[in-house]
Amino acid sequence: MIGEILFEKGVVSKEDFIEVSRSDLVGSYIGHTAIKTREVLESALGGVLFIDEAYALSTGSEKDFGIEAINEILTFMENHRSNIVIIFAGYTKDMEKFLEMNDGLRSRVPNHFHFPDYSIEDLVKIGLIELSQKKYSLNEEIYRKLIKHIYDQSYDHSNGRWARNVNDLITRKMALRLSNQPDAPVDEILDEDLIALMN
Repeated sequence: MIGEILFEKGVVSKEDFIEVSRSDLVGSYIGHTAIKTREVLESALGGVLFIDEAYALSTGSEKDFGIEAINEILTFMENHRSNIVIIFAGYTKDMEKFLEMNDGLRSRVPNHFHFPDYSIEDLVKIGLIELSQKKYSLNEEIYRKLIKHIYDQSYDHSNGRWARNVNDLITRKMALRLSNQPDAPVDEILDEDLIALMN
């Protein structure tokens, strides 16, 4: 949607939206990262490059190749600033550290957008959609109570990933029960599976 909007508004010349992460940019030996990063940048020229969990580029030591990728990105941004939009995305605190690691980076990223965490009801919807896609049936009201219970204990601000992790806990609990009930339906999450995680 971002790529489409920026294209429609004439901010970028192509509707291309390329999403990458550290593994797409960082090579495994000296010199490889610059080549890899430049290829990605050139493929996004005229469009939008979205770097997910961008802070992962700066989490290694001084000899880490992530720094090489950042330097390549900075140079490319400067040389092509009117023909590419680069979005650095990640968790708020990690992104603050990322921007602090290089003065050139902060000065070239003038716009910052903070998105609030999902509400408990949003997380319930995300979790239920995933379970529905996997063809599981369950008591939605007890599921909602479970999400609230676990949220109060262990919410880590990972949003949708947190909801998926809760679903993994549920299906593991269900699998444990099914190991003792081989004839039970494998697509039905029982109330006891959910309640057991609230104790």
